Amino acid sequence: MLVPRFLIFCGLAVSIVFYSLVMDVTPKLETLGEGEYSFYISGTPPKSPLITKYINNTVFCKSSDAAKVRSLLKNLNGESITLNSVKTDVLKKLNYQKTFVNSFGQFGYSTRAQALVRVNGKKVNLQVVIKDGKTIVGFPVILGSY
Repeated sequence: MLVPRFLIFCGLAVSIVFYSLVMDVTPKLETLGEGEYSFYISGTPPKSPLITKYINNTVFCKSSDAAKVRSLLKNLNGESITLNSVKTDVLKKLNYQKTFVNSFGQFGYSTRAQALVRVNGKKVNLQVVIKDGKTIVGFPVILGSY
């Protein structure tokens, strides 16, 4: 009787650890406004009328469809949104702290999101670029061109 309980306990412990490793609080970039949304994936996306195009492991859709498309995708490596206006308060609106600013934009970090990269030795999981009257926001960074 002790062995089955131990196995159940081990299974539950592994499930909790696995869930905490894969559970990632991604910023809801689609809340920033209307724009083109990009998901960077490994593999091929499922067929969906919500996906407007697929190029080089990047899935595109309208920001209004981002939550639905996100739920369809597996092997998600990052995401970004291109807004057709200048937004200077993105880090604040998404509750991120500014890490630093350089010629590649503003970089922010939040402990709520597990995904991170290091840029110039600093933890980063959000990048904001303002260019040509548009705002591009990427999580953890912008993986496509801008």
